[in-house]
Amino acid sequence: MSKNYKNVHRPEYFKNFTEKIKHREILVENGSVLNGDIQRIVNRINSQTNQIIQKLNLKITDRQVPYITLDIKFRPDMGTKSRMVLIERDTDEEFTNNIKRATSSIGQDVSHFIEILATHGYNEIVISPLGCDSEIVIQKEYIECAIIDLLLDIVMFNSFSFLKNMTTSKKHDFCTIKFDYFKKCQYSCFYSYKNDNGKSLYYSFAFSARKGKDAFDVDKYIELWNKFIAFQYQGLVHQEKSIVDQLKQHVDYYELPKNMSSRFYKKPTGAYLVLRPNKDVTEDLHPSMRSVFGNNYNKANIRIIPIEKFKDYEFLCVNLDVSVFKIVKQ
Repeated sequence: MSKNYKNVHRPEYFKNFTEKIKHREILVENGSVLNGDIQRIVNRINSQTNQIIQKLNLKITDRQVPYITLDIKFRPDMGTKSRMVLIERDTDEEFTNNIKRATSSIGQDVSHFIEILATHGYNEIVISPLGCDSEIVIQKEYIECAIIDLLLDIVMFNSFSFLKNMTTSKKHDFCTIKFDYFKKCQYSCFYSYKNDNGKSLYYSFAFSARKGKDAFDVDKYIELWNKFIAFQYQGLVHQEKSIVDQLKQHVDYYELPKNMSSRFYKKPTGAYLVLRPNKDVTEDLHPSMRSVFGNNYNKANIRIIPIEKFKDYEFLCVNLDVSVFKIVKQ
């Protein structure tokens, strides 16, 4: 297995080899939030979210879905990457007051900002007393899945070229349209909506694909987004970046063979995976590596496979013996 610092083993191993990663922030009062476990919780959220994104990327063949990293910001200063704030019952009043003041200018900078109130006995979405787009009042054991569901809609939105380039004002409209569509379709929702008083609250399609604390229906999630896009944005076509530009998002782009994009010229439209041996390979896998890359394989060897055949090669990738990178040809 590769010992390169970039290649620390993690189940969301696709993320190791791409620079197509979004960064968003959660604001918290200090390191003692959630009994001092906030950093470990966010680490788990990042891992679980990107594992789901990896599954999405293996099923969605017409575009790239970006990966995401949630960063912690230990102060109430909202920035363009801020998307949520975590509040507990004993959160200092000065912190909440600063959040309330910051949300007064939210429309100028960010598309949405969600308050998450950690409590007991509730899993519901209500009007935020801090001026956020919504407040999710949720049991502490469900906080992770609620945040994951917020992050998933961020990356899915950004996977469509005709959505991600919207102005902030249009993104606000999008959030309203999505909530109204959810109400119209009467989709089930893992979290209940209470006391909206006719106000459009925040909705993520992931709320309706969530089947339990540790159960998420990836196929349902894709279906919900596809139906919404077909209904609301019919006629608009996603434009993926050129193959050259996609390759430039590979973390080791300058180590890839020159003119590699030419290898895709005669391939039909669809999604492909670029496989490449890493420097250090598990000894037991050498015979398999030779059968895939040839007897004298090294980092210069490249294998391109249709994404549908990934299962045949997955055993080489899970421990980072082989890097894997997605390419979409339109």
